[in-house]
Amino acid sequence: MRRTALKRVKVTTSGAEQQVPAKRQNRGPGNSTGDGF
Repeated sequence: MRRTALKRVKVTTSGAEQQVPAKRQNRGPGNSTGDGF
C-alpha cells in the first residue's frame, strides 16, 4: 500500500509539473500579457 501511494504521488507530481510548463509555454507566446509568465 505504501509503495502504491508513493508511486501515485510521484506520478501525480510529475504529471502536474509537466502539464504546468506545457501550458505556460503554449500560453506564453499567445497570451504573454494575460499570463505574465
